[in-house]
Amino acid sequence: MLEELTEEEKKDITQNDYEFVMIRGKSYFVKKFSKDYRTGQYLNFFKEVIAKKVALLFSISCPNYFPVKIGEDYYYLSEDLNSFGEFVEGSDIVGYTTSSLYQIWNCFEEFYKDVPRLMRQMIQIYVYDILLLNHDRKPRNWGVVKSEKENVYIFDNEYIFNLQVFSFLSVSYDRADLIYDFDYYKEVRRELTQFFKDSSKEFVDIFLSSFFKLTPEKLKKIINEIEDDYVVKLPEEYLSIYTAHYEVIKQILIDLNLINEKKERYYVR
Repeated sequence: MLEELTEEEKKDITQNDYEFVMIRGKSYFVKKFSKDYRTGQYLNFFKEVIAKKVALLFSISCPNYFPVKIGEDYYYLSEDLNSFGEFVEGSDIVGYTTSSLYQIWNCFEEFYKDVPRLMRQMIQIYVYDILLLNHDRKPRNWGVVKSEKENVYIFDNEYIFNLQVFSFLSVSYDRADLIYDFDYYKEVRRELTQFFKDSSKEFVDIFLSSFFKLTPEKLKKIINEIEDDYVVKLPEEYLSIYTAHYEVIKQILIDLNLINEKKERYYVR
């Protein structure tokens, strides 16, 4: 968390929504929390902070998000990725509509040397998005930062726990637009069946390890930590949506003979 903001800093933040500001010598991107005009409730309340903590759990590179309250409004201050090294947005690598892991791999081959390492990171992001129901991993929401090494960074993760739309990284085909009114279970099962069919043991192990790490109990602990740190109450639906989704994923893994009912893996390729 940032220390208490001065009045001048607050003014800079409120006047620069969706712009970069300098706070105490460091650059941050400002994004105001949006509200539902019908209910007055904040949309996606503190989801970026949850997403950051899960990214840490999965060893995914992600900027810090600092929620700050100014008057009755909340703003995110997210770290400027350019401060970590040379940042290239995903859309400049793969175009604006690509969500296919195969196509991303082909594009990495054109620009980078350590492609296997970058693809392991993209697979971890793919798993992260599947588990968290993040349906907004368009190429403008990830990128590569080059410092001593190149690393894939994710950002704009506020659409986790989303059952209404379907548009995340896919094994082999692109989604240029969000899909509405889809069969959620059918789509997730189809996607994971293809992923496990095409993947090496290494990539399957990434999925299973992540699944075992982020249990509903672990997510509950993360949510409780955020509530204590920021003295807020997060919507109960976040945990209930994830718990139900976790059971769906578990059943798919059982059906595909990757784990048993006790969540013990017995996958061998």
